[in-house]
Amino acid sequence: MSGRGWRWLATLACLLAVGGAVEAAPIQVRIVEPVPGQPAMGRVEVVVVVVSAAAVESVQCELDGTMVETQLAPPFRFSVDLGTDNVRHRLRIVARDVAGGVGEAEVTTAAIPDSGSFTISLQQMYVTVTRDGGRVLDLGVDDFSVRDDGDRQQVVTFARGDIPFTAVLLLDSSSSMAGARLDAARAGARSFVSQTQELDEVSVIGFSDRVLERTGFGLRGDELDAALGGLQAQGGTALHDHLYLALKLLERQQGRRVVVLLSDGIDSLSVLSIDDVVRKLRQSQALVYWIWLGHEGGGEFDNGHLRPISSTWRTPEEYRRQFGLLQDAVRASGGRIIPISDVSQIEPVFLDVLRELREQYVLGYYPSNERNNRAWHRVKVGVRGAGLDARTAEGYIDF
Repeated sequence: MSGRGWRWLATLACLLAVGGAVEAAPIQVRIVEPVPGQPAMGRVEVVVVVVSAAAVESVQCELDGTMVETQLAPPFRFSVDLGTDNVRHRLRIVARDVAGGVGEAEVTTAAIPDSGSFTISLQQMYVTVTRDGGRVLDLGVDDFSVRDDGDRQQVVTFARGDIPFTAVLLLDSSSSMAGARLDAARAGARSFVSQTQELDEVSVIGFSDRVLERTGFGLRGDELDAALGGLQAQGGTALHDHLYLALKLLERQQGRRVVVLLSDGIDSLSVLSIDDVVRKLRQSQALVYWIWLGHEGGGEFDNGHLRPISSTWRTPEEYRRQFGLLQDAVRASGGRIIPISDVSQIEPVFLDVLRELREQYVLGYYPSNERNNRAWHRVKVGVRGAGLDARTAEGYIDF
């Protein structure tokens, strides 16, 4: 019998010993951190103390009326993302014990006081640092510099490693992916999801000229296997439409946003142009990783260049233009293009992308020149050290 089962038996025995049910004793709940009325933004740790005469069954954390997480055993510590907007937030804790007792506590954080002229948003740059192709993991905040439209910025937050992210895995499931290619795509998606952490959120979309399968964020285990198992290769490739869809879905998510696109072709059936996608990508500030699966013996993609292709939809020149714009947009996002030629490479590449996300540096700053005028800000992140290269997004739109 589990520990919880024994606690229930102990509670039942106590009730029988006194000859019937008794009123449950109240639970004392105290939120130690954050402090009420203190300004808070970004990811914060909520520390809770629960005192109960009976064994604690669950402690639930809510943010602004939405349930964030439930924990079953102490210590009760919740990592909560408050976002980057300078607003008040209400944190509520509800605790229950095995005897039916309930207790709760609340704190309200404050917004950071300002002059009222502008709302200054925390900008976060996700930076991959490499030397000779290998990622460098031992740098400190003083090793970096940030310039926003040429102006030197003060880095106010710095982290590396297990920063939670929200990702959409886009799996090309058009007819050309039938058989071993789609099997390898399923395996790559499963491995990626299986090695994410508790606070990471992942949605998987299988697409062709339409959405074939789509999971909600956070789906894991048997439910994910069932969704991937129902994915069948069919139809053409509407890559632009579905990359745009992934970016739209990520708009609702806080923190680091990621798209991992696996495709063996180029767009042929989208309603949206690549210009629409590039605009949306600039707005979203999502990192995009494009895993390009070529064909044995050569194919459309050859060392980063598109071989001549034509169709009733587009001329060879239009294909080349859209292909080049998509390449540029992926690189400008801070992600990268990963060409592969064999299905055996798919799963290792998915896992390497996940490792890269775990090994990125996160630099946060409040832009000294923000004016909320929808202008494009070009950002340059420098890194001190011989042979080091910093890869990150090229900038952001000043909303």
